[in-house]
Amino acid sequence: MNYKIKLDKEKCIGCGSCAAVCPEVFKVGDDG
Repeated sequence: MNYKIKLDKEKCIGCGSCAAVCPEVFKVGDDG
């Protein structure tokens, strides 16, 4: 099963929990 992840940067609070849970997929950039 494949998933497509779509991020809404307007709703992102920049806490980094996505990168902590799945660092292979998510990376916190310079802009948070």
